[in-house]
Amino acid sequence: MANAECDDLLRQGLIEPTSSPWACQAFYVDKRAEQLRGRKRLVIDYKPLNLFLRDDKFPVPRTNTLFSQLPGATIFSKFDLKGAFWQIGIHPDDRYKMAFCLPNAQYQWTVLPFGLKTAPSLFQKAITRIFHPILHSTLIYIDDILLFSTDEDSHNHLLHQFHDLINQYGIMLSDKKSSIGQTNIDFLGMHISNGKYHPGPHLASQLLEFPDSNLTTKQVQQFLGIINFIRDFLPHVTRYTSILSALLKKNPPPWDRCHTDAIVKLKEIAQSPPALTIPSTGQLILQTDASDTCCEAILIEEKNEQKSYCGHVSGQFKEAQ
Repeated sequence: MANAECDDLLRQGLIEPTSSPWACQAFYVDKRAEQLRGRKRLVIDYKPLNLFLRDDKFPVPRTNTLFSQLPGATIFSKFDLKGAFWQIGIHPDDRYKMAFCLPNAQYQWTVLPFGLKTAPSLFQKAITRIFHPILHSTLIYIDDILLFSTDEDSHNHLLHQFHDLINQYGIMLSDKKSSIGQTNIDFLGMHISNGKYHPGPHLASQLLEFPDSNLTTKQVQQFLGIINFIRDFLPHVTRYTSILSALLKKNPPPWDRCHTDAIVKLKEIAQSPPALTIPSTGQLILQTDASDTCCEAILIEEKNEQKSYCGHVSGQFKEAQ
């Protein structure tokens, strides 16, 4: 399987044979995503190389920060960059550092590989610079791109600008993941429509797949990972997540009724969270609250005598606080 996949990568010019003194181990993973896809995924353990790489601090944006740029947007088009990191070339003098080994073979990448700690920031930086002329109407999250406009005419003009840029820089798009001229759209796990957005139903369904009690440490991490992704929609969420986070400490407490109650409650409130409004021209109101252990805040927009929720934030105080 590995040799067949490497032969395909060789034909595409993405890797090349090498006798580099560097080599990281390659292996296959077969997790849930790969099982749903019906194909194992080749992974290279770049941890040894990552120890020597300097961090790249170019920011990869948060979802709620991106969506705050959409007030007034009514028409959308989304695109996925085919191969993602593989669209960025590696200078020939540096390729030997990206070498990896398989039984009876050693290769090095000619393009930016997955697994490097700096790859997301480097790719975000490159794509942001390429689409700089249309950033006022474009959201970029690594290889996911959303174009947005307030009317059809301006959107058609935006699409022409986008087309010119991808041709100029040789950017490749995935046909299967493109959607053009939509009044509502799914982007980064959220559904956007009429100035609001809410999580896709698949996230709530994933939470229901977890048992209510006696979760393993890995299951607790996965469960909280989903909750943290949608926590902007969930009021008072910290009072429940803090109970579960204690299970991830060095000396965790035994599973108790309080942990089961927290799992059940989080599943319940995550099933139908209210959509959040993208703030526009209304008055913004920030409501805050705190106890001895937690703090919370709610952002509300008041417009035309109507109040809409724009986001929830909550956190747990550290011992020093």
